[in-house]
Formats: sequence, C-alpha cells, structure tokens
Amino acid sequence: MSRPIYVTDDEGYDIYDSDGSYLDAEKEDGEYCIGLAGYIKNQREPILLSAISPTAFLNHNASDVLRYLIEYSASSVITNNEIHLLKISLDERQTYNVHFKTHGLRRLQRKWRNSFCQRHQV
Repeated sequence: MSRPIYVTDDEGYDIYDSDGSYLDAEKEDGEYCIGLAGYIKNQREPILLSAISPTAFLNHNASDVLRYLIEYSASSVITNNEIHLLKISLDERQTYNVHFKTHGLRRLQRKWRNSFCQRHQV
C-alpha cells in the first residue's frame, strides 16, 4: 500500500510536538530559515508564514513537511505552496519580511541526498 501524500493529523502533531518550539520562537533579523512565504494585503515584500527547523526538515519527507507548514501557517491564504530557504528581514513594525534563498535549500537537499545514499549505499 502506498503512503498518502498528505499529512495525517498524527503526523502533523508529531512534527509539531518535536519542532513546535522552533515554529513559535522569535526569529532574528538576518536569520535563515526553511519555510513558507507569502504576501498579505498592503505589504510589498513577502512575509514568513511558517518555518521548520533544519533537523525536523531532514527527518521527515517533503510532502509531510509541506503539509505541516501549510497547516501551521500564519495565514489561511497560501498562494505559493513551495518550501523555500528564506532570509528574515525585520521591518520597523517587527514584521518578518523574507528574501528567497532557495538555491541554498537545493544545495542542502543535494548534500543530504548524497550523505543518505552513502550511508545506505544506494
């Protein structure tokens, strides 16, 4: 039987139980994170909608992570449901504006895949 492509309640709760403190933690100006970004009304730059720690990102499959990020997003309206590496930029209102650094995420995924293949001799 194939695994579903969505996060069940249990999987989402498991990710939140192990990583919720990272999601809820204050982020700093210039910090990098893995997560979802989106636009809100009257805001020119994209903002951080949700984030996951690198450890949790590497310990779960991509579809589970994406569903978790959507479920625990700061907005119910998500126009771009892609996981990105983001650099945080705080503005004067303490809004988490972000700059996309996804090419870095792709490098991280390649390194992880190569490491995984070496460990498991795939």
